[in-house]
Amino acid sequence: MDNKKRVNRTFRILLFIMIPLVIAIGLLVLFNRERHFTNAEKNQDVMKYSVDDEYVRWAFHKLQSSFPDSNDLLLDQYFVRTRDTVIQEEKKTVYFVFFSYYWKEHPQELYYSKMGFDNWKPVILIYNQSVAGSGSFERMSDQLKHMKMKASFR
Repeated sequence: MDNKKRVNRTFRILLFIMIPLVIAIGLLVLFNRERHFTNAEKNQDVMKYSVDDEYVRWAFHKLQSSFPDSNDLLLDQYFVRTRDTVIQEEKKTVYFVFFSYYWKEHPQELYYSKMGFDNWKPVILIYNQSVAGSGSFERMSDQLKHMKMKASFR
């Protein structure tokens, strides 16, 4: 009987130690996952469910792939600017997509990039510039506040 009590007591002590340990490991795994994948998943959801134009998705994919880690940026908004032009005697519409986002390196500061297209392949024209010092981005954003092709995700 004495041996049985000792085994029972040892089992309760191990159980008392193991339950909090398993909970702590689970929380650590969850926290680590959120830290490494949350932004990328949110950005993907925005592109999948909130963006109608395929070329905007192409442009964002190009921008996101230019960062070492796709989780480094959290999309704030995008807007599209079009310009009618003539190229080799043919009327064409040129598309520019502007993305503003928060960058992991400076999470309190808003950044932007400008994308253009060459034969429908996205090309980065302006990369990872701070909005704070860019009067042109702020003016353009103010002008386009009421356009349909703009979305804000915050």
